[in-house]
Amino acid sequence: MREEPSVGVRLLGPVDVRVAGRAPRLSGLRRKAVLAVLALHRGEPVGSERLVDIVWGPNPPASVASALQNTVSYLRGLLGDRSRIPNGAGGYRLSLPPGAIDLERAESLIRARTTDADPRERVTRLRTALGLWRGESLADVADVDWLAEQARQLEQLRATAGVSLIDARMALGEHADVVLELQQAAQTHPYREDLYRQLILALYRCGRQADALAAYQRLRDAMRDELGIEPGPALRDLEVAVLRQDPALDLVVPITASAPAPRPAQLPHAPRTFAARTVELARLDETTSGLTVISGTAGVGKTTLAVHWANRAADAYPDGQLYVNLRGFDPGGQARPSDVLRGFLRALGVAVRDIPATVEEQIALYRTTMTGRRILVLLDNARDEDQVRPLLPGGTDALILVTSRNRLTGLVVAEGARAVPLKRPSAADARQILHRRLGPRRMAAAPGVVDDIIARCARLPLALAVAAAHAATDPSLSLAAVAGQLSEGLDSFPGGDPATDVRAVFSWSYRALSAPAAELFRLLGVFPAAPDFSLAGLASLAGLTPRQTRPLVAELVRNHLLSEISPGRYGCHDLLRAFAFSLGPEGDALARLLEHYLHTAYAAKCLYQPPRDPITLAPARPGVHLADLPGTAEAAAWFARELPALLAAVRLDPPESGWRPWQLAWTVSVHLERQGRWSDYAAVHQAGLAAADRADDRIGQAYAHFFLSRAARHRNREDDCHDHRDRAIALFRELGDPIGEAGVHLDRASADQADGRTADVLAHASRALELYRSAGFRSGIGHALSDLAWMHLSHDNLAEVRDLAEQGLALHLENGDGRAQADTWDTLGSLHIRQGDLRRGVECYERAILLYHQLADPYNEADSLTALATDLAGAGAAAEAHQAQLRATALLPHLARSESSRIRQKVSTVELLTMELSTQSR
Repeated sequence: MREEPSVGVRLLGPVDVRVAGRAPRLSGLRRKAVLAVLALHRGEPVGSERLVDIVWGPNPPASVASALQNTVSYLRGLLGDRSRIPNGAGGYRLSLPPGAIDLERAESLIRARTTDADPRERVTRLRTALGLWRGESLADVADVDWLAEQARQLEQLRATAGVSLIDARMALGEHADVVLELQQAAQTHPYREDLYRQLILALYRCGRQADALAAYQRLRDAMRDELGIEPGPALRDLEVAVLRQDPALDLVVPITASAPAPRPAQLPHAPRTFAARTVELARLDETTSGLTVISGTAGVGKTTLAVHWANRAADAYPDGQLYVNLRGFDPGGQARPSDVLRGFLRALGVAVRDIPATVEEQIALYRTTMTGRRILVLLDNARDEDQVRPLLPGGTDALILVTSRNRLTGLVVAEGARAVPLKRPSAADARQILHRRLGPRRMAAAPGVVDDIIARCARLPLALAVAAAHAATDPSLSLAAVAGQLSEGLDSFPGGDPATDVRAVFSWSYRALSAPAAELFRLLGVFPAAPDFSLAGLASLAGLTPRQTRPLVAELVRNHLLSEISPGRYGCHDLLRAFAFSLGPEGDALARLLEHYLHTAYAAKCLYQPPRDPITLAPARPGVHLADLPGTAEAAAWFARELPALLAAVRLDPPESGWRPWQLAWTVSVHLERQGRWSDYAAVHQAGLAAADRADDRIGQAYAHFFLSRAARHRNREDDCHDHRDRAIALFRELGDPIGEAGVHLDRASADQADGRTADVLAHASRALELYRSAGFRSGIGHALSDLAWMHLSHDNLAEVRDLAEQGLALHLENGDGRAQADTWDTLGSLHIRQGDLRRGVECYERAILLYHQLADPYNEADSLTALATDLAGAGAAAEAHQAQLRATALLPHLARSESSRIRQKVSTVELLTMELSTQSR
């Protein structure tokens, strides 16, 4: 792709200038308008009279000539060069290199769509073109008449590109994915025949012939009623073709041109200083598919070899690369197959809500998803065969590369794995490793000393890298001095194992650190269960600010004692972690780290949803820093990254630390629930309960029992559910905590209502409301009122519903709880329609549907639409019910399988009702 010029002008949005990657401030309508006029003339000269007429209008001021000159002078200064706007015989012109104006780049990309035979290339080009728009074209100069007309033309170009993009996506078979977009676009542009052509065709190719014909009918009726005309002949022909089920409408897509599956690219960066290993690389080059095991002692370079070769071979695996560190020998424990499978499935395009709960089902889905894909899978640092086997895909298209300290003979025997044993490099290869890192000049100056360094590093690549890093960071240090430092009183572990001899090099490199960096390194062993750390986590470990911590992290990275494994995430080799652990933890580091997790998790939970039963955390001790979480997306990403550490932290119970594990379990629940991870959900609360029991922490016991009751219900263990629920209520009563007790009652009422056990539903919900009111807890009162309204509606007690719902809604608006607002508007919509006020009922439903859409909750959006359709059908409004049903159906591609099935069942019920109404009306 051509590099963007250093100077540019942007018209596709507010008018501005880019110079060397910066956006200098461009102020003033006239200045922006003159620049826009010159840019739109594409380098052609524009006379002064023409510029004045366009920008200043038919009655310019007497000083307009001077004003124009000043404007041009200002723009020349802004662009950094007078030659950018020369003034010739024909007037002023804008002289910029090709592609410097965003409009030129957009037009070039859009024109190319006509020559690209591959629809995937068309999609890429058109998406790139549309991405150049930053809002309405010429947005801040639209008050100038001529520029307003140009803006309309540019917006038409944008619309044309959008239509072309949909055509290209449909050529890839993405019909289901574009239906909702087209339906929404058709509502905004009700007479656009090109949009309706696409919508009708997409619906038909999704197997929805009736919906396709209904879409044509809507357009025809709207055009007749509002415009007095009929759709054009192309659309009329399309309707006939749909009626006849013309085979020409079907898209026969070759497998190679089908909708592209996600292409994961998870490999770590290739090491820049890789050297030697010629024989092993040649053996790996002979491997194209199947299973290969690279084995060897710790620190011998297995991961470095695997990552280097995998990056070199990546192009041979066009469907992507998957990577995971299985942490087989990590002191904090191994990666669990379920967690690895979840990560792989997400990378392969499976929605989180579609990932099964059991490992067996996850394995089956993983193997199904991998079938036919040419993918490279790197399973790094495996402990044994049992850790690897669940991650082996079926079929023969994928290559699975495993690294391990063990030989994994079972995989060689049973699975036919190819073995690539990795020994310590020869002295010559070790010399090459140092040569790459230190350069020829320093190596040639002291050949005998280099041999000494190699010997003292036991020829282990990890030790050689650490030693070379220390020498490279201090060019004034001679290699003789390096060798001398290595030999000064450094004891290795007994036994002569090369994996343990490396401790001498670690000790030497550690002692060369500054005191603050050395302290931070020691603290890396405090919590072995954390596979890596954020900067905020490291700052909390050290008790320093992130700004103070950053240079210490950089020092550890320079000395190869820490690695940046992904942007902003830092970890180290398990040998280094073990060495840090052996130096002993200090002070309150673990307590600060745990409080970092707890307080950040609490903030993330509150972003997910305002807590109905908030808990009170003790203030974080000095030196604790929270991760920066601007919104819900960042909160979800933080939970996903830190989950292994969070699950392990809940199981810790350090003495006399003030740590209350049940609080972290409380905060992490929302993420586990949304992920459907009910086994982990139960495990964290069981751990929290055990710690609360040991400390005789009654409030912790109460909350743990409450959450364990929810876990038991979702795992179909009704006896356990009732037992935990009863114990939670008893404990909250004993503690005099009406808010906690109310939460249990309301949860039971909602659960029983949803499960069809309605005998005591209203009694429990009313008790929750009474308790919330006694505590003056307004958020809880709002939830109880709304839930009671919904329950009375379900029992057809319509007289009770409106007052309860409107009181609850007022409190939700006060608390800013969008999800609760949507639920309550849904209840009010159903009430009004049942009472005969269709207009008001539809308005309330539409408010709920809009809120669900804004909350990115397609299931409840679809559920609300089906409820609207059901109520409208019940009120005899068959046509309106059918429209709501179509909107619900359009959301099906965005739902999980189980959710989609439930919505389909509800849609089927609505279809039967509307068919009965249509029959009766005839």
